[in-house]
Amino acid sequence: MGCLMLFLMCLSEQSKAVVGAELSYQYVNQNEYRMVLAVYRLCSDPLPSNSQTLNYNSLNCGSGGSITVNLDTSYEVSGINTHLYAQSSCNGGTHLGLELFVYIDTLTFPQTCTDWIVNWTGCCRSFSLTNLSTVGSPIYVEAGINSTGAYNFYSFSNNNYYCAADSMRDNRLYRTVTTNTGDSLLFNFSCPMQGANNCLSHVAGLSSTQPFVTHASGTVELNHLN
Repeated sequence: MGCLMLFLMCLSEQSKAVVGAELSYQYVNQNEYRMVLAVYRLCSDPLPSNSQTLNYNSLNCGSGGSITVNLDTSYEVSGINTHLYAQSSCNGGTHLGLELFVYIDTLTFPQTCTDWIVNWTGCCRSFSLTNLSTVGSPIYVEAGINSTGAYNFYSFSNNNYYCAADSMRDNRLYRTVTTNTGDSLLFNFSCPMQGANNCLSHVAGLSSTQPFVTHASGTVELNHLN
């Protein structure tokens, strides 16, 4: 799943202003899953609320509903050395500061279905984002769950953004994927979404497969490391 001044912000009681989000789950029991919503915000943006709403539905079963997930923890994940955190905007400094808010609760589906879609919509994306054609738009993430078996989502670690024009960094963005099932994993670029099947467009020159500016001869590619 991925991330990057007007004062007319689109605010809501749920999320306020965010730069990215991830939705994952862990099998607990038949039709029962531990849902984890990760919401990222720039420390210069408003704080998100202490609870969020997840919606779920199945077309095959004609069923749906919603649950509330509560804030479990929050901590700084700024893309700088940890010894510089005191100088980030999260702590009154000048370095770009980023915080992660983690919401957790248990979802019990009313029946067994192969096509459950669990989703979260937040308003709004941070006005600091510069690669999308629409500022302050909603942010939408979803996860598909087949509740006929003991399936888990593969969780990511590491920071999920890259600092442009930073000579102190490698030109690669690493995301570590954790899985204990031995399955093969397939990754692909996806458009930024503001609703189910509702993609946002990028500014001129950028796209879902080239989501941020590189050097004239550069491209954005997905590679794997064994």
